[in-house]
Amino acid sequence: IWMTEARGHSTARWVLVLLVVIAIVSSACGSPGNVAVGDQPTAIPTADLSGSGPGSLISATSMPAFSRSPEGQLVDAARVVYRSTNGDTGQQTEVSGSVFTPKGDAPEGGWPVISFGHGTTGLDEPCGPSVSNTLLGFSSIIDGYVSKGYAVALADYQGLGSPGVHPYTDAKTAGLNMIDAVRALRHTFDGVSARWAAVGGSQGGGAAWAADEQAGSYAPDLDLVGAVAYVPAADVTGL
Repeated sequence: IWMTEARGHSTARWVLVLLVVIAIVSSACGSPGNVAVGDQPTAIPTADLSGSGPGSLISATSMPAFSRSPEGQLVDAARVVYRSTNGDTGQQTEVSGSVFTPKGDAPEGGWPVISFGHGTTGLDEPCGPSVSNTLLGFSSIIDGYVSKGYAVALADYQGLGSPGVHPYTDAKTAGLNMIDAVRALRHTFDGVSARWAAVGGSQGGGAAWAADEQAGSYAPDLDLVGAVAYVPAADVTGL
């Protein structure tokens, strides 16, 4: 009886913790004041919208408000909507994100790529970094990578930044979104290499880990050189 009661109390505590996390996550994304308004985005002239498979572009547009920021002035930036895959059902999805390259001529072989997996931003459509003037606070990280000579792909993840349900903690889906963000980047700007690395923390750590596991079979057209997953989000399916 004691073991049953103890197990019950333990389960109750974990359920309470999970409810608190969900409440925090639900209110974690930026306020409407962070969302880019004013300037009308324009189409990226180098973008290739002709494809239909995973990573192909639906749209690629400029980010006027971000591009006026100190970090944004140093990069070529685009907000993209691209096709990806739901990791549970295998169905094609539409995912948004943002992509960046250094200004100037690409090196021989093209800019190497970092696909960056962001940590928890929330659960709703406005919680995608691509709809924020500051990328929901990730702009300095992006600037750091680009200043070192990398092109960067920043997936919002399914359901963030574009319509749909965000499968929070579903690392498999987020990992596929990260992989396809690299393809979307290469379809948007010229001079981008197929060599890439997955990097992410927290929710993005789980996504980077999952991208590493799936890239070999899902994206043989890309050359994954490695993955860094720091403090990756745990598997909470048991709860």
